[in-house]
Amino acid sequence: MGWRYELKKGPNGKYGLYDNKQEEWLSDCLYDKVSKPVSKDSLSTLRVLFSKLVNQDGKWGVFSLHPNRLSITIPCEYDEILYDYRTGIESWWLLRKDGKWGAYCISRKQIVVPFDYYDVNEVSHRCEEIEKPLG
Repeated sequence: MGWRYELKKGPNGKYGLYDNKQEEWLSDCLYDKVSKPVSKDSLSTLRVLFSKLVNQDGKWGVFSLHPNRLSITIPCEYDEILYDYRTGIESWWLLRKDGKWGAYCISRKQIVVPFDYYDVNEVSHRCEEIEKPLG
């Protein structure tokens, strides 16, 4: 059995939010592409099961398909988005914009690492430093 909510291709060839149970569109069809999140280290992305990457006008964002949060989590403003699962407390979206990387902390719901890094691994390391308990 499929999911109740999905990002489905509409009559205009773009994707929008569709309720399979009610058989109705819940949003306009605005997105050019939809894809599964890609993990930076190729580990399981099970923790982002309810998230999809969406592309609008060449820029990527994150859409939550969780039944309690059917909405854009991160606006379509980024050239690339990777998921960075950690064994610590936090999980992160690594975002590339204008050639530089920054990071969005999922639990804090905000960008925590500014777009100051050319190497995605440096951003990931910075996320790790933020997670370490102060002491």
